[in-house]
Amino acid sequence: MLGLLISGPRSTYELVKQVARGLRFVWPRAEGRIYDEPKVLVAHGLAVASKERTGRRPRTVYSITPEGKRALRRWLAGPAAGPVLEYETLLKISFAAHGTRADLLRHLSAVAEQAEANMATGRTRADEYVNARVPMPDNIAINALMWNFLWQFYSAVGGWARWAAAEVSGWPDDLRPTAGTQDWAIALLRTGLAEAEPRGPILEGARPPSGGRHEQKELS
Repeated sequence: MLGLLISGPRSTYELVKQVARGLRFVWPRAEGRIYDEPKVLVAHGLAVASKERTGRRPRTVYSITPEGKRALRRWLAGPAAGPVLEYETLLKISFAAHGTRADLLRHLSAVAEQAEANMATGRTRADEYVNARVPMPDNIAINALMWNFLWQFYSAVGGWARWAAAEVSGWPDDLRPTAGTQDWAIALLRTGLAEAEPRGPILEGARPPSGGRHEQKELS
């Protein structure tokens, strides 16, 4: 919430809209806490609330405080946990040997459809900025970094689902392991190991095209 408020005062409605545009893809739990979390920030002196009116309708607007800015800096500078994937469809796929091939194919199709739906959202967001359909945010470079991660991620997920469906379509209806499926699995693992290569450092030239540097506004 502090990260959202640092850009300026927001009502809970505006916070919901901002989360829906992108943050929900990397921190979905934020959606369910938007209406409660700003009040917690106020209680801890990290934000202040003010009453305004939009026409005849009253609304509460939250603003970050100096202590809130300091707390945000401390949080940004601290360590962070790695990714944790929570994906019920993949959980069902992991137990697919106890079901039917038709069930497995249906779940793989769902994974591909979900990935494409998220990529469609990504196309819309990119089009809005590229064609100036929405105001350009100050932190567009950071937004573009996040957009590219999600684009690559869902592209990989969709590609995997389509590949897996093509493989599974040739499997027998009985998914219990056989010598043939075990040989196929070992061959796949060997291929993956052979293709894996160590990643080099990020290229020095991979910077925003603004004279080699990208200026960002201070949090204060």
